[in-house]
Amino acid sequence: MAILVRPARASDAAFVAWTMLAASRSHLECGAWDLALALPDEDCIAILEAVSHEAPATFCSWQGFLVAEVDGTPAAALSAYDPAAIAPVDPAIDAVLLRRGWSPLDIDESNERLVPFMTCAPGQPNGTWVVEWVATRPAFRRRGLVDALIAEILDVGRRRGYTAAQIAILMGNTPAQRAYEKHGFRLSHEHRHPDFAAAMGCPGIAELHRWL
Repeated sequence: MAILVRPARASDAAFVAWTMLAASRSHLECGAWDLALALPDEDCIAILEAVSHEAPATFCSWQGFLVAEVDGTPAAALSAYDPAAIAPVDPAIDAVLLRRGWSPLDIDESNERLVPFMTCAPGQPNGTWVVEWVATRPAFRRRGLVDALIAEILDVGRRRGYTAAQIAILMGNTPAQRAYEKHGFRLSHEHRHPDFAAAMGCPGIAELHRWL
């Protein structure tokens, strides 16, 4: 099995979109994109693929991702970014949805569905290397791909001069927490809210940090 970790390409955008959808679900059936978009997977992925191409770059842009290939097949991915260096994602999502025929009312209703999730969204201080959107195709799990991706993305952050990194998980995803702790992350905050629990089926979001 030959593993290659590389920067994402524009041609990876559909895989990046799948990664964002899968990562948002974590160990649950429903994720933030499911709440907001309320569409079948193929439609969610098409929307996220389009968002990944929007300019200026957001935390959904394909350019921020690393991809792990197995024998030439994209199998896992993640991204990282400095919140100070990206644009807000809402205008990009709105632009894509409007082009797909959504009305402003549809978009308002989508934003309202996301409100419970946002009660537990962690803060992201400018100047922090925020690791996001970590997911592996089911057929390629337990092969060390996430380990390789995390090690590389942390090295990217160091080379760019960052001194602190952050990652967040849906509470209850113990395997993910252990994987990140193996790379030096430590639990720093737990964000809980009853509205989040009712919408998502887990208590909230755990925030982990480490020095680089």
